[in-house]
Amino acid sequence: MSDSTETVKRAFKHDWYQTEATVVVTVLIKNVQQDKLKINFNETNLGVNVQLDDGENYDLEYHLRHKIVPEQCSYKITPSKVRLVGDRENIKEQESKEKPEGEDAVNKLFQEIYGKGSDEVKKAMNKSYLESGGTVLSTNWDEIKKDKVPVKPPDGMEWKKWD
Repeated sequence: MSDSTETVKRAFKHDWYQTEATVVVTVLIKNVQQDKLKINFNETNLGVNVQLDDGENYDLEYHLRHKIVPEQCSYKITPSKVRLVGDRENIKEQESKEKPEGEDAVNKLFQEIYGKGSDEVKKAMNKSYLESGGTVLSTNWDEIKKDKVPVKPPDGMEWKKWD
């Protein structure tokens, strides 16, 4: 994937990653309605157009380095949180009042456990997460220090090691 271009004044967080078989692009804009979103897949480009609540359009275009198969492409809309750049003190105040939801809530919980935890809790969390390939997170150092932590994928999933 190569550089992207945006044609609106505001910038929304967007990111991408790829595996051997897929490219995943994430654009974080809160409360996008299906009828206000246009996605254009073609062999060498990915275009995103969102009509924002204020009537302005947000356009994002990725120029792909390798060809894709547009018929095999898809997208999904999920609720997401978007933070716009603003006064640092106001942002801190707003963040302290916000109640995170979903994945953000889980991440915040793990951050609090790690941040307030003892050195043994931190060692246990680091060791369990790293040795299990991110499938196990434990705070019990007495249990974790004994052996290597095995990989435990979620039910219905299979662990594959990529060489």
